[in-house]
Amino acid sequence: MSKEFEDPIGLLLLIGLVRDELPWLYEVGLDFYRAIESGNHAQLKKAHKSMMIAFDMTRHGPLGEGIRDKETYMMIREMPEILNRYYERAISTPPKRLRKALTK
Repeated sequence: MSKEFEDPIGLLLLIGLVRDELPWLYEVGLDFYRAIESGNHAQLKKAHKSMMIAFDMTRHGPLGEGIRDKETYMMIREMPEILNRYYERAISTPPKRLRKALTK
């Protein structure tokens, strides 16, 4: 896995791009970031699922019909793949409580 997905700060930069135009995606993206930072895999799985549902509903539902800007449309089309890479990286890392036990 590429090092670019090790630090979730890039995730904040990415979701910040949709903050004004698609605030609901920003909110679920922020929850996803917090879940990654928490190191709690159950919370991470739940946040990832919510985020994917929100992106899917935006792309294929009535919310997406109002998106006229080509750049925004391309962003919401491509962003889930990038977010999945953050998820894969985070889920492959041992939970924080286990990491603490291993370092003792």
